[in-house]
Amino acid sequence: MIFYLSLTIFLFFTLYLASNKGSEYRLIYNFLFFSVIFLVAGLRGDVGQDTYNYQLQYDSMVGLGSLFEQLNKAEPILYLIMYPYKLLFDDFLGFTGFLLLISLMQTVLLSYATKKMYHRSTFLAIYLVIIYLEYHFNVLRASLALLFFLCSMRTVTTSRKKSIVFFILALLSHLSALVLFPVLLVSLKLKPRYYIFMGGALVGVGACVTIFFGDYIYSKFLGYNLFDTSSFDFPFLVSILLSFLWLAFFFNKKKSSTQFFSLLIFSVAFFSSSFTAIAYRLYFMTFAVVAYVTLYEKVFNEKEFKSQPYFLSLFVLCLWLGFISIKHLVQERDDRFLTGKGRYEFSFSPYSLYYDSKYRKNE
Repeated sequence: MIFYLSLTIFLFFTLYLASNKGSEYRLIYNFLFFSVIFLVAGLRGDVGQDTYNYQLQYDSMVGLGSLFEQLNKAEPILYLIMYPYKLLFDDFLGFTGFLLLISLMQTVLLSYATKKMYHRSTFLAIYLVIIYLEYHFNVLRASLALLFFLCSMRTVTTSRKKSIVFFILALLSHLSALVLFPVLLVSLKLKPRYYIFMGGALVGVGACVTIFFGDYIYSKFLGYNLFDTSSFDFPFLVSILLSFLWLAFFFNKKKSSTQFFSLLIFSVAFFSSSFTAIAYRLYFMTFAVVAYVTLYEKVFNEKEFKSQPYFLSLFVLCLWLGFISIKHLVQERDDRFLTGKGRYEFSFSPYSLYYDSKYRKNE
């Protein structure tokens, strides 16, 4: 925990220095921030539950047959990177090199998506608190989907074709990007006939997904108990937070349809967590999108922040989500050891480097 606390303080301080728009060292501070998050995630050892699963998939990738088998089970982007990498560089860098490659890809996408943001440092601080550990260390496919979507949102006003390509890449990374489609759709500001066409295209994509990944999706529903409504529980605090956020949004003078739909999807995701714990991944993703579309352009001055209820409510909600993340980080190892669910050796704490891994061969 001391490592993560020290890392967060250091990165927050770096972002604070980078937020000074008149500083001649701003580029250096930003480069330092992105370099650190790239190396910390890329050089990790036995950290993150899915790290072990990805390693098993990497080790089993011994030919085209195993590649097609994996593509039949999940979205393709990660494995279309994994297979050629293993063919070319496995003897040189092994699985650690693959993690470095994915971490580099995540970092470059994050840098590109946020490059033109007015409140870049503020958004990156939010991203660091609620997204970085879980998505850069663990759920890599969902992480790529989120980052491709943010890149799609960055290019939506300058190049619609590029924006759509980024969204397709998001879908090919993880199907959860589908829930963000309405946000992109309203941001494109197309003529009505194009909305009809894209709606039809979405139905077609949904049909293809059902045909090719239906069994996989159904197994996920069963595995996460998404059909079981007996566990429904909607905490009072959650309802208060959402109500205040919506109230503040409607009283906010600078609001847009993009913000409305992103907030709506986040609210649905937040509500769905009352049915299944795994939904936390979805509402973390959607909250990142809410923060991104809100902070992309100049919406407040730091001196006026206290008089902005909507941004204050976002800040409070970010603290709540950060508290959830920290609680999970502190309790994860003991919880997995006691329940037997997952591998406690791959808990986030303590952090370890690749050369301390007990599961990687010849690295």
